[in-house]
Amino acid sequence: MRYFFLYLLLQLNFSLFAQETELVIDSLEKSALRIKSDSERLEKYIEWTRENEGKNYSVALHFGEKAVELAQKIGNKEREAYVLNSLGNTYWYMNELQKCMNYYIKAMKIRDEIQDKRGMGTSRINIGSVLSEQGDFKNSKRYFDEALSIFKSIKNTEEECATLVNIAEWHYYQQEHDSAIYYYKKAKEIAIRDHYPDQVTQINNGLAGYYRRKDEIPKALELYEENIKIDKESGDIYSLTVTLNNLSLAQSAMGDYKKAIETSLQSLELAQQIDNHASIQYALGNLAEYYKQIGDYKNAYQYQNYFLVYFQESVDVENKRISLEIEARFQDEKKQLQIDRLKEKEKLQQEEIRNKEIEADSERKTKIMFGGGFLFVLLIAVLIFRSLRQNQKTNRIILAQKKEVEHQKELIEDKNKEILDSINYARRLQDAIIPSLRAIKEHLPGTFVLYRPKDIVAGDFYWMEKTEKYTYFAVADCTGHGVPGALVSVVCANALDRTVKEFGIEDTGKILDHTRSLILKTFSKSEDEVKDGMDISLVRIDNNNQLQWSGANNPLYIIRNGSESIEEMQADKFPVGAGYADQQFQSKTISITKGDQIYLFTDGFADQFGGENGKKLKSSGLKKLLLSIHHLSSEEQVQTLSKTFENWKGNLEQIDDVCVAGIRF
Repeated sequence: MRYFFLYLLLQLNFSLFAQETELVIDSLEKSALRIKSDSERLEKYIEWTRENEGKNYSVALHFGEKAVELAQKIGNKEREAYVLNSLGNTYWYMNELQKCMNYYIKAMKIRDEIQDKRGMGTSRINIGSVLSEQGDFKNSKRYFDEALSIFKSIKNTEEECATLVNIAEWHYYQQEHDSAIYYYKKAKEIAIRDHYPDQVTQINNGLAGYYRRKDEIPKALELYEENIKIDKESGDIYSLTVTLNNLSLAQSAMGDYKKAIETSLQSLELAQQIDNHASIQYALGNLAEYYKQIGDYKNAYQYQNYFLVYFQESVDVENKRISLEIEARFQDEKKQLQIDRLKEKEKLQQEEIRNKEIEADSERKTKIMFGGGFLFVLLIAVLIFRSLRQNQKTNRIILAQKKEVEHQKELIEDKNKEILDSINYARRLQDAIIPSLRAIKEHLPGTFVLYRPKDIVAGDFYWMEKTEKYTYFAVADCTGHGVPGALVSVVCANALDRTVKEFGIEDTGKILDHTRSLILKTFSKSEDEVKDGMDISLVRIDNNNQLQWSGANNPLYIIRNGSESIEEMQADKFPVGAGYADQQFQSKTISITKGDQIYLFTDGFADQFGGENGKKLKSSGLKKLLLSIHHLSSEEQVQTLSKTFENWKGNLEQIDDVCVAGIRF
């Protein structure tokens, strides 16, 4: 009953947004009818696409496709490529990376054909960004290099500077920090020389963030102070609020909470003047933490409450964005269904034409044979008449059967679509709790994750949270898989978030204890007894590579630098769930040196049946595999794990969700 109520709420929300979107599209379509010139109408379509590509996806996709058709009709290839790029941006915001890539490639091909140099470079940056998000760093670098060469050839230093920043970030994610700093500084030289203040502040933020994570705080402070001067001179209040928030983090890292509070209050005041909710929320969260650190719990509590109000607004905005994204996907699929039906209708019309041609041919032959003799023709006519009647009768039977089959097919497709839409919505909810690989690598650069759900959604998930002092990372396996497992995973991930961010608990064992209490409290609202929970491996990492770890049924593997053996940390033999509320989870402290690796995983990989005898791989097989690949790069390890799993499984069905994560220090 609990899940059914949730489903009704989601469907109601989706329906309201769908109606709102239809009203917007209808209103804009009426405006377009009043524009007589195709060129002017094309520009309006493009304007509406650009305005909505990051907000109302259905509107952006609707007018983007119309703009493409109109641009093709009037032969304007430059604008066709422009709007194809905008459609790619829309699918980027929707996290539909393959569709995003398809549109970016279409735009690039046209721009290459018409030699639109700036567009050629922009398309390559976009394609490189998608490839980086997909983990294909080798090819992404190739596209970034091509873009840099193009912008240099046309002396577009602003785009050259932006491309150098992309290349710097690429090197950073590859843990090539010296190269990253080199390209950041090279970009900064151009930005200062040619007066691009926005580029300078972006580069400074990237460099300062790197220095702050390396605990080189004075260098970070110098860059933030430089940004403040630039923002004030340019009057960019939005950028100034971001810089002040970052500066307060650096000040707090040095233990100067008084200055951090003053800086955050400045950011808060400016952010309120321009109604910048993101900076307001960020400043409020920082102030709550800083006041707590100096023991001023009254102000800490007050700012924490303010923060929660703005956080709820952010959640509401995200829910609306998700609803718009789902509605856009629904309209996309609906359009494809209409195309398929038109093709089927055209096929039936062609069959009808062929039948008429056959009848006409028969009549023609009858007339020819009539000249050969009345009796003979009469006999033939009778035979043909009987044959035609039989054919018509047979055709009517076949047509009736065909209509019935098509009707049953449509009913099944409608039911399947309803189910699939619900599952895809559940997937979107689950995607919201799983961090992107880019976000993980920002704090844990030597990380890879192999994530293979058994179904569209999964009971397995991975989780990361960054606080001022620590980085937390976990791999978890919730009860069940598919939709039930995914719903449980949302509850469990939310409980982890609240335990660390809202309650400020730092010890990994106590985090699991408190997470369990939140999960049990959530499920206690049901009238039925709920035994759902999770197995988990949770690690806490500080700036000195000191680890603290706790596990519920799932162990931790460690391979030391230069070693060819695995250290296994044994987990507590009970889950985070009902039935074990009186048992506390143990915390273990581990020292890590540079080059060491740790592996967190669920049981799906080792429990998979396969091989020549159709047996389980088992934990012993997983250990051998990890020992054979631990010397490889993160990208090579995840590729080898994926290929080995696929080869082991062969033609057998995947029996469970799979999640394996590795971190190199």
